[in-house]
Amino acid sequence: RSVSVAVRRLQGTITLTITDDGAGFDPTATGSRGGFGLSGMTERAEQVGARLRVDSTPGVGTRVQVEMVG
Repeated sequence: RSVSVAVRRLQGTITLTITDDGAGFDPTATGSRGGFGLSGMTERAEQVGARLRVDSTPGVGTRVQVEMVG
């Protein structure tokens, strides 16, 4: 039903946080769709010197956070 997007810069660190109250999922489960999903997102973040964190709970929602020292 809702999504929140926030970007902040604090003491040289830029943080992008996207939060929703959707269906959520189990981030430790391996996908069966054949894609790269979370591992691909993690690799792309690391390529630019950032760190990706995903917190999700089935039935509750998801939070994706990317932090980069800028």
